[in-house]
Amino acid sequence: MTRWLALVLAILPVVGCDEAPSTLFGKRIDGVVLDANTGQPVSGAYVTYRWEGEAMGGAFSGHNAPVICYHAAVAVTDAQGRFHIEPWEKKPKYKTMNEEPYAEVYARGYVPEQAVFHGAANRQPQDHPNDVIRIKKSTAIGEARLAELNEASRHSCGHGSGSQRALYPMLKSVVDEARQIASTASQRSDLEIFRERAAAAQVAPNPMDGGEESARQMKQFIRENLE
Repeated sequence: MTRWLALVLAILPVVGCDEAPSTLFGKRIDGVVLDANTGQPVSGAYVTYRWEGEAMGGAFSGHNAPVICYHAAVAVTDAQGRFHIEPWEKKPKYKTMNEEPYAEVYARGYVPEQAVFHGAANRQPQDHPNDVIRIKKSTAIGEARLAELNEASRHSCGHGSGSQRALYPMLKSVVDEARQIASTASQRSDLEIFRERAAAAQVAPNPMDGGEESARQMKQFIRENLE
């Protein structure tokens, strides 16, 4: 009986981590960003889509698998407020399921906005033919606006490999706006955080490495491009 049971267990399909797909992908996305009050299109807005999933397997220590961002893509709206994200696919570096993305918008003079276009968790990516995102005018100044900029820039994509470089132009714009605001020591500290986030996106360090070389590259990048 023991030998028979062992044979059965050996030929049964393995569930759990082995169910992770061999290819990660995202579908085509088209949409528009509108002023929430006027309904008019907002041009020059950065629209970020981030694909996240629970990391499975032995890549991470601990009992609870973290949710990681495994791909990022960014578009800038045109004069009609329209934007487009190309479909993509790649081999995964970590075991995770394909998921629908989350959208975020940053535009000067507006409150950063996050949007979700799927109602259920663990849903496979779908085509998005007409995502509509409405953003509100911001009246914040000084510290309050820096807090909004923090919200706009705080989501990274550290496990997205080279795709996280797509975040850099948006983060650079955040740095440029924050530089115009920062005048106190506290505000300059916020500015430094925004610079580090922008540098991390462009350098795209491997999060599983020790980090010393990546830290050196980021400091150099800040000196050469963000000060």
